[in-house]
Amino acid sequence: MNRPMKRCSVGGIRRETSLGDALKGFLRSNGLEALLKYPKLTRKWREVVGPEVAAQSRVQAFRHGVVEIAVASSSLKNDLAFSRRSILSRLKREIKKPYISGISFIVKPIQESDDQET
Repeated sequence: MNRPMKRCSVGGIRRETSLGDALKGFLRSNGLEALLKYPKLTRKWREVVGPEVAAQSRVQAFRHGVVEIAVASSSLKNDLAFSRRSILSRLKREIKKPYISGISFIVKPIQESDDQET
């Protein structure tokens, strides 16, 4: 099956890229790939932490059972670290697969375009 191709220009070199590949590249470069891979995880994260914390954080990645959460500030990172056990317990109750063994928090600017309300 032929996929529609879109011409892209990268660094002066023209190459053909499918729209799906271009979208994946955009999401990956903006730290949003986890939204596509783990939509239930991102949805449950918002439910577990509530709207105020969700507005200042997002699921960044999921590797080897560990959910990586990007947070807007070091103070929020510290607050979430104190609640890590409780958050992890609630996520495990809500999500059976993929299996979650831990949570890590990183400070990373959360842009308006990263808003997870969809």
